[in-house]
Amino acid sequence: MPLPCALLALVLAPTLSGQGAVPRFADYPAAKKFTGKPAAPVLSSAKARRYRTIIWRDAATGPNFAGHYTVADWGCGSTCVGFAVVDARTGKVYFHPEVSRAMQVPYQAENVLQYRLDSRLLVIAGESEGPQGKVSVGKFYYEWKEEQFSLIGKSEIQLETGAPPLPPGMELDDLCSGIDNSLECAQEIERYQLQKGENARRVKRQGVQLLLKLNDGSWLIVKDDVDPDDKTSTIRYSFRDHLLKIGYFLLHRQLHEGRDYLMIHERTGRRYELHDVPAISPDKQRLVTASNGVTGGYSPNAVQIWRLTGNGLELEQTLELQGWGPSGPKWLDNDTIRLTKNYPVAAQGDPRTASVTLKRNSKWRLQ
Repeated sequence: MPLPCALLALVLAPTLSGQGAVPRFADYPAAKKFTGKPAAPVLSSAKARRYRTIIWRDAATGPNFAGHYTVADWGCGSTCVGFAVVDARTGKVYFHPEVSRAMQVPYQAENVLQYRLDSRLLVIAGESEGPQGKVSVGKFYYEWKEEQFSLIGKSEIQLETGAPPLPPGMELDDLCSGIDNSLECAQEIERYQLQKGENARRVKRQGVQLLLKLNDGSWLIVKDDVDPDDKTSTIRYSFRDHLLKIGYFLLHRQLHEGRDYLMIHERTGRRYELHDVPAISPDKQRLVTASNGVTGGYSPNAVQIWRLTGNGLELEQTLELQGWGPSGPKWLDNDTIRLTKNYPVAAQGDPRTASVTLKRNSKWRLQ
């Protein structure tokens, strides 16, 4: 149920339940940062083996918590996350004994998981579910010491003061109802997204510049390329989304004729050009884009499959199409994608559409 309007303007103060100050990351310094190649994860439990692909992938990127540990996380819903802790020195995998998964509460402004490489403090904010189904709500502070978590405090959750979530069933592109220009649509989406607290802390608009805050705290600048003497070379960027599940910023890139998208890794700042808005596979191992270039001729007419690796994106396969244009990709499972086939408009009547399936065996093939 939506919160009352009066609560939308409220940011709950981070007061600690009981006595004492709110724990800070600096109060729990970590040991010296690990250097070298991380050890391979030791998958000694059934749960570790269940999430082995994600644990292996995240562990390979190196420590991000408490000096020599890596927090590996996976999605379990739109705002839900599960996680494990991997020791970069030994490869041993740990799970929180009291939290199987956690998720945001409505209008939550802060991330569910909060941690730093230089601190032994880990914070879980939102609704936590234990192994036996017990649910707790709040902001919980845990100290990582002697290879286990100890609860050291609890406070209230910060709520958003900006734009409320989109209604169920509504997509970002629905914000552009009545807008025919792709740049104006992208700017409308950006205005909405930058009102959201979790985005406003990582993305800023300064005139023709977008500032993106990377994981190390530095700001990456993406600047419009505007030539007043040659409008055909103008490129304008608009923020579309922060893809928390996979750790990328997504920007709309408006060209003189047509548009595409830019993915920027939140850790490394590396940039990748995509034909269209990506859809993420259930296991977060792949992305698919479907670019309908059958009308207009300004966009590629192709489907692309990208692999997510610890170091960035790798283009796995491109399927260039003739006679119809693809759109609306949807993952049915990790090896199956459903697409909409868009046929050219006939001399009279509406455009014709149909569905088609893309299946992966050794390669991706249309069925």
